[in-house]
Amino acid sequence: MNRFAATLLVSGLSVLLSCACTHRNDSATAEPLPAIAPSTDYGKGVSALAAGKIDDTFIVAGGANFPDTPAAEGGAKRFYDEIFILGEGEWLPAGRLPQPTAYGASFALANRMVIAGGANAEGSVDAVVQITLSKSGCDGDCDGLNGTFVIISELPPLPLPLEQAAAAREGSVLCVAGGLSNGVPSKGVYCCDLAEGGVWSKTGELPEAMVQPIAALFGGTLYVWGGFDPVKKEAADYGYRLQEGRWVRIAGLPDGGTATGATAVQDAEGRMWVAGGVNREIFNRALNLAPEQNAEYLSQPVERYRFRRTLYCFDPATERWTSAGEYDETARAGAALVADRDGKLAIINGELKPGIRSSESAVINVSKTKNRQ
Repeated sequence: MNRFAATLLVSGLSVLLSCACTHRNDSATAEPLPAIAPSTDYGKGVSALAAGKIDDTFIVAGGANFPDTPAAEGGAKRFYDEIFILGEGEWLPAGRLPQPTAYGASFALANRMVIAGGANAEGSVDAVVQITLSKSGCDGDCDGLNGTFVIISELPPLPLPLEQAAAAREGSVLCVAGGLSNGVPSKGVYCCDLAEGGVWSKTGELPEAMVQPIAALFGGTLYVWGGFDPVKKEAADYGYRLQEGRWVRIAGLPDGGTATGATAVQDAEGRMWVAGGVNREIFNRALNLAPEQNAEYLSQPVERYRFRRTLYCFDPATERWTSAGEYDETARAGAALVADRDGKLAIINGELKPGIRSSESAVINVSKTKNRQ
């Protein structure tokens, strides 16, 4: 399956910072963030970008969109290499990635952001890039912006070119699972330890192919949820747990939906928050469309795709899922998601429907919501 077919619906969006069940109410607040590079094609909105918060600075990098002609009309996808940091009321250009990149596995650590793999117009990539910030300059080539220097370095590459894989982290250990390698589904699970040089090694294989899965790593146990299989042409409504070298099938989202195209992030306690993504029934039908039917499928109104609005929390300590209510902001795919330590979530760009990006971003203050057990 080519990347266009595999990314009709990508990932999306929203977080709370406790596993208590919450519902949208008047005390929940969302404040808009400035548009990124509004006078450029990047400013039309991108999806599948990397994002994080390094120290106290929000940073975004890469992404892709259809800036000239919509996907439904056969437009060409453009990939970006720009890096921006959020300054005083605006996103400021802060350098460029070594190459245009979208659909990579993004890991946000306290003092750096790592982007593993991804894709561009040439195909899947194996490069692993580390971005750090410095207030005191750098010895080599780096960009300075209002006293902040963006330092880009390359880490050991992935064992194969890889995009649309799940990302999970525990401490300094990073893992990727599933995805595509130049159009070929990958079952591989690859991990590295940044504290030991960041060299990747294969630690296992998924029981089946999963493209756009989500994952969590807790206590040395890896959890992976589907994701779709481009061979079977079906999105999974279940997942797997890998412990002591053995895969065990486990339940998926409580409502029977799929995690395909969703965004997942773990908080400081290891709980995983899952937001956005596709409607399983609609997506399964799309996977089985004939090529001549794609244009019609891509031309439907936004509401027809029913991107997921429910926010879920998975607590690996108890292996229980909890619903955290529904949010309008989660009904996107491919947005960047950044969880802050103060109970806020930044949602950046993404897709309103397949091929149509949004240039809007916002910070949701989820700490003000009312909790209901």
